[in-house]
Amino acid sequence: MGDTVLLQLLKRKDNRAFSMLFDLYYPRLLCFAESYVKKEDAEEVVHDVFLKLHEKKSLVVKKSLSSLLFTMTRNACLDHLRKRKYNLYLDDPFSCLENELQVATLQDDVSMMIIEEELNEQIAKAIANLPEKCRNVFVKSRFHGYKNREISQECNISIKTVENQMTKALKLMRAYLKDFL
Repeated sequence: MGDTVLLQLLKRKDNRAFSMLFDLYYPRLLCFAESYVKKEDAEEVVHDVFLKLHEKKSLVVKKSLSSLLFTMTRNACLDHLRKRKYNLYLDDPFSCLENELQVATLQDDVSMMIIEEELNEQIAKAIANLPEKCRNVFVKSRFHGYKNREISQECNISIKTVENQMTKALKLMRAYLKDFL
């Protein structure tokens, strides 16, 4: 399911779409958050991001759903670190300094753009490495929002073949992107 279709379903408060979004993005957002805050805190931050997203009355996406989620996660990490800063200042000046460095890194939009570009580059490489049939089915499904039936008809293959190709594509993508997931 493409971002466009997923967004439409999310705006209608479709719980299945939200569940798919969670399954798709949670591991990546958790990994991203863990690069700035502790693992336990990262889990809490990412859960809060999804909770805020679910509670939003209107969903406005300027660039992409992915950039919205990563921006929300970055901002939630910043908020978490700012809240922690006061308590750390009183308890442990060294940890306070470390916390300030983490905040400075998160606030650096240039580094955020580099991280996002690197991730997009790795995804593009992973897609390019897929076998042609796999890549064709994957792109139609994930980027163009085609349903399995539509892909089946357009490519003149069975729905079961489409499902098998998607399974194969996702397995290969996970293997290629294992360091990022």
